[in-house]
Amino acid sequence: MSEFQADVTILSPNDGGTRDPSKCQLIVIHTNEGPPTGSVAGLLQYLANPAVEASYTVAVGGDGTIGRSNDDNYVPWAAGSPANERGLHLCLLGYASQSRADWLSRPAQLDAAARVLRDWHDRYGIPLVKITGAQMAAGVRGVGGHKDTVDAWHATNHTDPGSGFPYDVLLAKATGGQPVPDTSGEDDTMPSAEDIATAVWGHRIAKPDGQSNETAGNLLSWVDKHAADQIAQSAGPESEAQRGPLAPTGWEQLGKNADGSSRSLVDGVAHAIATADATAAKVSAMGNKLDQLLSLLDGAKSS
Repeated sequence: MSEFQADVTILSPNDGGTRDPSKCQLIVIHTNEGPPTGSVAGLLQYLANPAVEASYTVAVGGDGTIGRSNDDNYVPWAAGSPANERGLHLCLLGYASQSRADWLSRPAQLDAAARVLRDWHDRYGIPLVKITGAQMAAGVRGVGGHKDTVDAWHATNHTDPGSGFPYDVLLAKATGGQPVPDTSGEDDTMPSAEDIATAVWGHRIAKPDGQSNETAGNLLSWVDKHAADQIAQSAGPESEAQRGPLAPTGWEQLGKNADGSSRSLVDGVAHAIATADATAAKVSAMGNKLDQLLSLLDGAKSS
């Protein structure tokens, strides 16, 4: 297949099989946790050992040497699933603990890495913008680090390429322009959850007559208050304050249930109905007895 031509190619047997690189979502940046002055060929030889169980797509040395560990259409073993399948993985020889100044002191390495990124962008359409782990998990396409894949999917516990890695400089080199703003930072223009909530609660609701003089927040407060009043009236004082399963406090004025608890409005109505039924039964029994007495009296008169 047609792909970026590296200076050194030692393909690793450590891969997850073939894939269509044009469907890749990510470019993932790594460090090998070795000195930037190390040998790219040496790293590729190490990754060619099946016992290592690791590989990248491409590696870049501190001197700008570019090496290939896997063809683009093979899934490397670099960051766990699904980042392996979704990403083209670029390893820069160095440590995650390096400072920004350390990285900037090796422009040949950043220039070479930028050429690889630009090739993958041109070939596969992956945007040259920095994205976060949350954006990765949401399916956004772009460039991130191994650490971002951990934030997205928790498949490993790595932190590379580290907080000092100059994504802005690398992406600017790859695009041939000025440093690219980090879209994952605090300057995100999306409104905050607080801003959204304020807008929702402050929105004025239109009434049937077309007027809109009540905010959603006021109406919700009104509904909550009157719902609480209804609960208190039916279940008893303080019942409206409960947030778990409702346990009615009851009204002392309505008497006690068999278990000694005060009756709620429902309990009181049920008790009144039961009392009325019992009273009706007693009245009916008394009526029957009265009929019997009248019959006896009529019989005595006849005799």
